[in-house]
Amino acid sequence: MDDDISNPLPTRLGKEELYDFDTRGFILKEGFVKPEETDGILAALEPLWQQEGGSGLLFRAPVFETDLPFFRNMALRVAAESGVYDTINQPFRLIESYALRRAGGSLQALHNGRSNKNESAFGASNRAMWRDHTYHDGLLHCMMVKALVYLSDVTALEDGPFVVVEGSHKANFPFPIPLSRMKKGAGLDRPGTSPVYARTGDLLLLNEALTHGSLPKTSPGDRTFIAFSFAPSFVSNYRKLAKGSHSLSEMGFRE
Repeated sequence: MDDDISNPLPTRLGKEELYDFDTRGFILKEGFVKPEETDGILAALEPLWQQEGGSGLLFRAPVFETDLPFFRNMALRVAAESGVYDTINQPFRLIESYALRRAGGSLQALHNGRSNKNESAFGASNRAMWRDHTYHDGLLHCMMVKALVYLSDVTALEDGPFVVVEGSHKANFPFPIPLSRMKKGAGLDRPGTSPVYARTGDLLLLNEALTHGSLPKTSPGDRTFIAFSFAPSFVSNYRKLAKGSHSLSEMGFRE
């Protein structure tokens, strides 16, 4: 999407929500989507699922490029009504969208984190701007914020809930577990790593600078959500940079 997503009267975050987002790195907005709407969303997603490896994950990305007006309207609704404006505080755009359905046995390793190394085709850096969280002049200025719209209940550890290392979006030291071990699932049960439970229709708004992942899913049924990632309007669409590529335009950057 090349146009900025904006609304003249966006829903604003309250003082308690701003405090929680600033200190914890996320907030949960209950009942953002009505339960009766979720059946239609799941039906629209059904023909789009694609298997991702043998991990037990079923993944389709990006939803936005399906050209279905339903998903475009949902992205606009999330942008206008979730409070994302108060976490970025400048013109912003949608840079990524996808739906994720997790089956039994799957987990998502811990990843990201403000002070964890950022690997790219150009080498590694200890501080990634897109995982930054700053505050000045009474406003938050996040470089990437994600909204997860839940399409199933995640109310127990067996459901494989989202987990966060609270406060890691402000960390000055890297997560004390090597990346190679994190990718294999280490740290998901470490002290300070907390599960976030949600019900169908809830929206989780999180700072992408958080170290986060999800626990193994052992309960029956699927765990499904749609994710929308927002960033300042000058940020490129999110995608991996191929080795040897030196062109921002190849990544989807637009002036």
